[in-house]
Amino acid sequence: MTIVPRRSIPYARINRAEATRHFIQEALVSGRLRSRLPFFRNNRKLKQQLLDQDAKLRRNREHDLDAAQEAFYTERLHGIGSIHDLNRLLRNRKKEGADGFLMMKLDDFLQLSDEELGSIEDYPDHWQSDEVRFPLKYEFLLGSDSDGVTLQARDENLSFLHPYALEWLVPGQWEERIFHLLKSLPKTTRRHFVPLGDSAKSLRADLKPPEGLDVSNSIQISESVKNRTGYSFIENLRLLVRETYRIHIPEEDWDWNRIPDYLKPRIEIRDSRNKIVHAGREGLELIRMRKAELKQSPKISISRDDSVVWKKAAMKWNLDEINGWNFELPREIEIENPGGPNLKGFPGLSINNERISRRLFGNSEEASRSTAPALYKMLSLAVGPDLAWMQKELSDLHELHALYAPFGSPEAMKEDLWQNLFQHLFEGSWISGSHEYESRIQEAQRKMESISGQFLPGFKSLLESYHLTQEELVKLKERSTQMDHNNLVEHVSNLLPSRFPAKIPFVQWNNLKRYLKAVRIRLDRLLQNPEKDLEKSMNLNPWIKILSQLKEENLNLQEKKAFEELFWFVEEYRVSLFAPEVKTPVPVSPRRLEKFTRQHFPRHPLIFTAGPY
Repeated sequence: MTIVPRRSIPYARINRAEATRHFIQEALVSGRLRSRLPFFRNNRKLKQQLLDQDAKLRRNREHDLDAAQEAFYTERLHGIGSIHDLNRLLRNRKKEGADGFLMMKLDDFLQLSDEELGSIEDYPDHWQSDEVRFPLKYEFLLGSDSDGVTLQARDENLSFLHPYALEWLVPGQWEERIFHLLKSLPKTTRRHFVPLGDSAKSLRADLKPPEGLDVSNSIQISESVKNRTGYSFIENLRLLVRETYRIHIPEEDWDWNRIPDYLKPRIEIRDSRNKIVHAGREGLELIRMRKAELKQSPKISISRDDSVVWKKAAMKWNLDEINGWNFELPREIEIENPGGPNLKGFPGLSINNERISRRLFGNSEEASRSTAPALYKMLSLAVGPDLAWMQKELSDLHELHALYAPFGSPEAMKEDLWQNLFQHLFEGSWISGSHEYESRIQEAQRKMESISGQFLPGFKSLLESYHLTQEELVKLKERSTQMDHNNLVEHVSNLLPSRFPAKIPFVQWNNLKRYLKAVRIRLDRLLQNPEKDLEKSMNLNPWIKILSQLKEENLNLQEKKAFEELFWFVEEYRVSLFAPEVKTPVPVSPRRLEKFTRQHFPRHPLIFTAGPY
């Protein structure tokens, strides 16, 4: 017999062993537990380190690593079915002086395999040229365009990248590449190197990259990228073969195309907005093409300055491993430049692999765009465990899936609601110092207290109001004109568009419920007196047209914010026309609308209806 329907009961009360196994697999091994517990971060870091090494060696042991981690936890955790059980156990072990019992070591993972990673120098994480470090990204994805190693470069650093450096990035791949090049030779030549594997190993040991690859390139890139001479991998290998084997092999006999794609390094070139503009394995051609674009097109700008002055300023402002606010973050700084006009820099925050750092950016938009997620991360950690509880609630929304279905998938729903909550708690003006940071934390905590217990119920209530309105619209379709029905359907769709939690802030949700209630009242009156509804619509239509006109205009940032205010202002006017008993929080009239519009959009020619609107 059901006593209390839909009440959640901890599974550990029913089957403690099964609950422990499920918690270990889903929370700890899969990494879904959102926690900053030291053991969890340490174990996840070690596992990712091994997976990164596997990508370099082109192997995949993720399943084995998961199994090792599960066995490690299973041996040490008994009767632990939730984060609360885990925290209680950790507190008890800490009192006993054994709080590190869940810390894994590399040996705990590596017992599964005798394979060893080669010399770290053979698989570098970056390519160094002068003072610029170009990140290298390894992927083991058979058949993918990004399979292998990729050098990541930005427009402002292309002048520091030697055009032939790409062929020498990963010494750990040279032997295999030499093997395939030897295999590509004509049969009459190839027989001198049998067995090919031994010859490739011997040549790899003696092959040395040419000098000058790690400094700013001074040579011109040939229009024909097929001319692989001087600094190229094939040319140096050819000279080594002539010296070692006393065999002269023409350059055209070496077939670069016979090398598997994963042994041909890729390059990704990003612009000042961090957008990939070129990517591929034809590095010489892509570098030449991008340099030509930067030279010819005035629309392409480099946000940073490559001068010594800029690099010194950037180094001064760089701050790694930020854990708390013990620094300053002005919106803009001026950099003295004795050799020319002073430069402007824009300090900001960046986040990479959950590590927060301060950097100097070349433009304010890039600084703002990078700072927002890093700042959200810092503030969310400072707010405390209440936010973790909210996240747990948002991770299980199966009861609302049917209500949310018209607006997106369950995954999109969780993502949008989490984004909405973050913006509500943490969005605000720029933070320059510790005092503003502490004030923002206190503000977020106050918001957290007020929103606790309201966020999901408010979301559910809004969805129920939406579906109730849709039911009334179905009735209207059966008893009214097609035009009336289509106009109201479009209106409701504009109020709650697809994935609306990512677009409409939480503070506006109660107003949305009022607007939907007003729509239902209007529907009832429309069926009783369509002529009266048409008369009121004539007063509203000019403002609908003005919104449509402004939507097509090229608005600046301030005008976009004003447009959003005007949109909601027009909705309040709509309520006052069709459902005045719902009430509006502020006085609204055509005269107030016109005053607001003229004040905020003076540079846009808008048509206002004279006399009664």
